[in-house]
Amino acid sequence: MKKMFKRLALVLSLALVASIAVAVPAFAAATPPMTTTLTKNLLMNTGVTVPENFTFTFNFQKDGGLAALTITDQTITIPANATSAANATQTLNLLPILEGLLTTPGLNAGPQDWTVRERVPGETGFSGTPIPGVTYDPTQFRLRVHFANVENPPVGQPSLEIASVEVFRITPGDPNPTFDKTSVFAFNNVFNPDTGTTTDPALRVSKVIAGDRANANLDQLFTFNVTVTAPPELGTAPGPVVTPVLPGTPAGTFTATITMDDATGTTAPTTVGGVSRPTTINFVGGAAEFRLRDGERLNLPTLPGGTSFTVTETGVDNFRPSVVVTEGGTARAAQGPPAGEGYGTNLTTTPLGIIHNVPNPPNNSAAFTNFYRHTPPAGLVVDNIGLSLVAFAAVTLVLLFASRTRKRIEEAPLV
Repeated sequence: MKKMFKRLALVLSLALVASIAVAVPAFAAATPPMTTTLTKNLLMNTGVTVPENFTFTFNFQKDGGLAALTITDQTITIPANATSAANATQTLNLLPILEGLLTTPGLNAGPQDWTVRERVPGETGFSGTPIPGVTYDPTQFRLRVHFANVENPPVGQPSLEIASVEVFRITPGDPNPTFDKTSVFAFNNVFNPDTGTTTDPALRVSKVIAGDRANANLDQLFTFNVTVTAPPELGTAPGPVVTPVLPGTPAGTFTATITMDDATGTTAPTTVGGVSRPTTINFVGGAAEFRLRDGERLNLPTLPGGTSFTVTETGVDNFRPSVVVTEGGTARAAQGPPAGEGYGTNLTTTPLGIIHNVPNPPNNSAAFTNFYRHTPPAGLVVDNIGLSLVAFAAVTLVLLFASRTRKRIEEAPLV
């Protein structure tokens, strides 16, 4: 029995030693912390698209240590046609750049620091011109690279290696800044462009009469209510935070113009069919009421990309409403009651439309078409049919009486 216990103890001891022997290399091979990817996020609202390549430049300023460890400015490009749906995110792998420093003369094992920031307009070293609508990120990071010796490196290989890379977000402070370690090595820029001009409006609401145009009153004025809402806030602290606003002060107080819906864009008349109406429409709080006739449109000149809109037309008797909403040059299916139904009903564009910034406007519109139904004036005949029968009977009696009178005269004897 004792021999059995001794053998069991020996087996357990050997197993424990073996497990330790396996575990030690595993711990020794643990991956050191590495944050070597710099990320650029271009924050945009739905409906906004990058019209051309946007290039951003990042500066690496050496902080103490070996000054010869120079990292040149690096760039990241957001490609044209990137959208918020694609997140407009690009990355830069810093590891090859850092490995290129391993042969720098005088470099020894230990940490080396750089301050990393985005070049912003107005500073020395900023190249090119500021991108319209872009808000740059003033955030700064400390990049800390830990170099370590390599024992017995192969011939021709560096005697140093990168042991780990850390990143700290720098928070300015008086008298000294603070450094918070982070794994989020990212710069957030906001792209909040305006779109549209007086001649190429950001949004167009138009009116056309169809159906029985021969009998329709083409001077009929249709009443509309339109509301535009600024897109949501973009960005989070400590990066840039941008709140898009509608034009005017306070936000949403601006004017739009009613013009003829033709290539000339001439101003529409202020009097239609003897009825006066304004052709300069004042928006207050992003909302306004206006009236259009056949062949006219309302032009909203400039709005932030991503602005949402809704338009409601008030129903008119004998007109069936229909609307086609176009966003960014792409038309939705026609909306409205089916043919033969819904005459005189109101119609609201649903869901909300979104103002797109590209392609070049006008590419956002709500085109209303009203189909006229002509009602023949049959009521007069039906309502007076009794009187007509009486008149017909009276005429018949008169003719009969005249006929008999003539006959008697003809048959009378001559004297």
